[in-house]
Amino acid sequence: MSESQNNGLHSTLALSGRIDASNSHKLERDLLALHEQQPGMLIVDLSDVTYISSSGLRVLLMAHRRQQCQGGQLFLRNPSPKIMHIMTLCGFDQVFAFV
Repeated sequence: MSESQNNGLHSTLALSGRIDASNSHKLERDLLALHEQQPGMLIVDLSDVTYISSSGLRVLLMAHRRQQCQGGQLFLRNPSPKIMHIMTLCGFDQVFAFV
Protein backbone atom coordinates (compact mmCIF):
# COMPACT_ATOMS: atom_id res chain seq x y z
CA MET A 1 0.00 0.00 0.00
CA SER A 2 2.81 2.47 0.73
CA GLU A 3 6.49 3.14 0.21
CA SER A 4 8.40 5.99 1.80
CA GLN A 5 11.55 7.97 1.00
CA ASN A 6 13.37 10.69 2.89
CA ASN A 7 15.93 12.87 1.11
CA GLY A 8 16.73 15.12 4.08
CA LEU A 9 14.59 17.99 2.78
CA HIS A 10 11.26 16.22 2.65
CA SER A 11 9.67 12.83 3.03
CA THR A 12 7.58 11.22 0.31
CA LEU A 13 4.99 8.52 0.89
CA ALA A 14 3.82 6.79 -2.29
CA LEU A 15 0.43 5.12 -1.92
CA SER A 16 -1.25 2.57 -4.16
CA GLY A 17 -4.53 0.73 -4.52
CA ARG A 18 -7.53 1.38 -2.33
CA ILE A 19 -7.43 3.49 0.82
CA ASP A 20 -10.40 2.64 2.99
CA ALA A 21 -11.39 1.60 6.51
CA SER A 22 -9.56 -1.71 6.17
CA ASN A 23 -6.14 -0.07 5.79
CA SER A 24 -6.44 3.57 6.83
CA HIS A 25 -5.00 2.74 10.28
CA LYS A 26 -1.76 1.61 8.60
CA LEU A 27 -1.67 4.82 6.57
CA GLU A 28 -2.13 6.80 9.77
CA ARG A 29 0.82 5.00 11.41
CA ASP A 30 3.00 5.51 8.32
CA LEU A 31 2.21 9.23 8.16
CA LEU A 32 2.87 9.68 11.88
CA ALA A 33 6.22 7.88 11.61
CA LEU A 34 7.27 10.10 8.69
CA HIS A 35 6.15 13.20 10.58
CA GLU A 36 8.31 12.19 13.53
CA GLN A 37 11.33 11.59 11.26
CA GLN A 38 10.91 14.70 9.08
CA PRO A 39 8.38 17.18 10.48
CA GLY A 40 9.04 19.85 7.82
CA MET A 41 7.65 18.80 4.48
CA LEU A 42 5.69 15.67 3.62
CA ILE A 43 4.58 14.72 0.12
CA VAL A 44 1.91 12.05 -0.33
CA ASP A 45 2.03 10.61 -3.84
CA LEU A 46 -1.45 9.50 -4.92
CA SER A 47 -0.49 8.46 -8.48
CA ASP A 48 -1.39 4.81 -7.98
CA VAL A 49 -4.39 5.26 -5.67
CA THR A 50 -7.54 3.85 -7.27
CA TYR A 51 -10.05 4.66 -4.50
CA ILE A 52 -10.15 6.66 -1.28
CA SER A 53 -12.93 6.50 1.30
CA SER A 54 -13.89 9.00 3.97
CA SER A 55 -11.64 7.19 6.46
CA GLY A 56 -8.67 7.69 4.12
CA LEU A 57 -9.58 11.34 3.63
CA ARG A 58 -9.79 11.79 7.41
CA VAL A 59 -6.28 10.37 7.84
CA LEU A 60 -4.89 12.76 5.22
CA LEU A 61 -6.68 15.70 6.84
CA MET A 62 -5.34 14.83 10.30
CA ALA A 63 -1.81 14.48 8.91
CA HIS A 64 -2.20 17.87 7.19
CA ARG A 65 -3.26 19.49 10.47
CA ARG A 66 -0.40 17.80 12.37
CA GLN A 67 2.13 19.13 9.85
CA GLN A 68 0.69 22.64 10.06
CA CYS A 69 0.70 22.66 13.87
CA GLN A 70 4.43 21.93 13.79
CA GLY A 71 5.15 24.57 11.14
CA GLY A 72 5.42 22.00 8.35
CA GLN A 73 3.53 21.32 5.17
CA LEU A 74 1.79 18.37 3.56
CA PHE A 75 1.42 18.23 -0.21
CA LEU A 76 -0.54 15.79 -2.34
CA ARG A 77 1.04 14.69 -5.61
CA ASN A 78 -0.52 13.37 -8.82
CA PRO A 79 -4.05 12.36 -7.84
CA SER A 80 -5.88 10.67 -10.70
CA PRO A 81 -8.89 12.52 -12.14
CA LYS A 82 -11.15 10.15 -10.17
CA ILE A 83 -9.38 10.85 -6.86
CA MET A 84 -9.24 14.59 -7.62
CA HIS A 85 -12.99 14.53 -8.25
CA ILE A 86 -13.54 13.02 -4.79
CA MET A 87 -11.22 15.65 -3.27
CA THR A 88 -13.14 18.42 -5.03
CA LEU A 89 -16.54 17.10 -3.93
CA CYS A 90 -15.33 17.11 -0.32
CA GLY A 91 -13.78 20.57 -0.57
CA PHE A 92 -10.31 19.15 -0.02
CA ASP A 93 -9.05 20.89 -3.15
CA GLN A 94 -9.32 24.07 -1.04
CA VAL A 95 -7.51 22.53 1.94
CA PHE A 96 -4.54 20.73 0.41
CA ALA A 97 -1.76 22.01 -1.79
CA PHE A 98 -1.07 19.85 -4.84
CA VAL A 99 2.32 19.41 -6.49
